[in-house]
Amino acid sequence: GSATVLTDANGNAAFDVVVPGASSAGEFISSTATDAVANTSGFSQAVQSVWGVKMVTIDIKPESLNVDANGTLTVVVFGAADFDAAQIDVSTVHFAGAAAWQSTLVDPNNDGRLDLQVKFRVQDTALEELYAQLLVDDHDADGILDSTRQTAQVEVTGQTLNDAFFSGADN
Repeated sequence: GSATVLTDANGNAAFDVVVPGASSAGEFISSTATDAVANTSGFSQAVQSVWGVKMVTIDIKPESLNVDANGTLTVVVFGAADFDAAQIDVSTVHFAGAAAWQSTLVDPNNDGRLDLQVKFRVQDTALEELYAQLLVDDHDADGILDSTRQTAQVEVTGQTLNDAFFSGADN
């Protein structure tokens, strides 16, 4: 898996990222860094995975997103036959660097399973930085706006009440 992080002027960044490629306990994980012109670092020190990560389906409600406002963004974490969204420890749920501030159990897709609807304050997230980077990336070298639309994938991560990790992503 991979993730994009923004660095400071010295090339440093602190991050905690759950990537889509879930690991099994006992596997070894390493990483590299690649800059904007495709220069790649050496491998980091390998660490042994202790937990697997359950990949879940989420839906970022686009009608609730306005990065120019200090509003609220709604994300739904869907339950499944093998994942009980009602067992999520809301205090561990994070989205784009922000902690959840409100949650409700709902069934928006009418499948009979409870799903967790979580709200985040847009100003607490890193969405404005992601949006600014998309605008930069949306221009050709000549400064002309590209005809293709850029999107960013953003993840929700957290744990269940029995300490199982989960992650889900949406554009």
